[in-house]
Amino acid sequence: MASSEKLSESGRVDTPFATAERYFDALSDGWASFPTFVARASLLGTLRERGALDALEALPERLHPRVLLDHLAATSEWLPEVVHVATLLAVRDVRFSAGPRGDEDFQRWLAQLNRDLLDRPENSDAMIVASPADYLPRLAAVWTMFHVGTPALVVMHSTNRGTLMVSHPASLFPAIALESRRRAFALALAKQGAAQPNVVVNTTVSEAEAQTVFDATWA
Repeated sequence: MASSEKLSESGRVDTPFATAERYFDALSDGWASFPTFVARASLLGTLRERGALDALEALPERLHPRVLLDHLAATSEWLPEVVHVATLLAVRDVRFSAGPRGDEDFQRWLAQLNRDLLDRPENSDAMIVASPADYLPRLAAVWTMFHVGTPALVVMHSTNRGTLMVSHPASLFPAIALESRRRAFALALAKQGAAQPNVVVNTTVSEAEAQTVFDATWA
């Protein structure tokens, strides 16, 4: 076994870029997969501003979305969702240790970036509502501010509970990406004054399509 490889908990040999590689290998057509599904590049733009994307030079060439990232000229630009997800996973691999502890460190780091993004004037205006219950009906519209091609629907909302359902290709969002979105949802509720927000995520897969439900409650 090469010195840069290690055994995962399942006994499989992992490379230093295992998270990104598993995601990339599951895509049906590599970087060309799901071309109509796009994400706003504001988060990746923030990473570039802070130098966090410089570490991606260590990636194997097949994993590096070089051409697409080279065109990341403005934070308002849209990029394929697969590039958005894979780039974040690659950053996770090069900046954090393998295993659950590294996953948790990555999620905490990403949550701080999301806080910074939500505090920007162009995003905070959309977040100003009277209460969490008032925010829930707008949540699908907030989702489309950052994602196109993955329809979102608020299927229920009340004074202390709300549910968002997102439809997407099954291989588009791995579990680690859905976890970051779960935490972002809880963060957004907290910014609306929700006490002890708790969000549970559940994904149902039918053939190649999936529906992910984010069920939120708060005090």
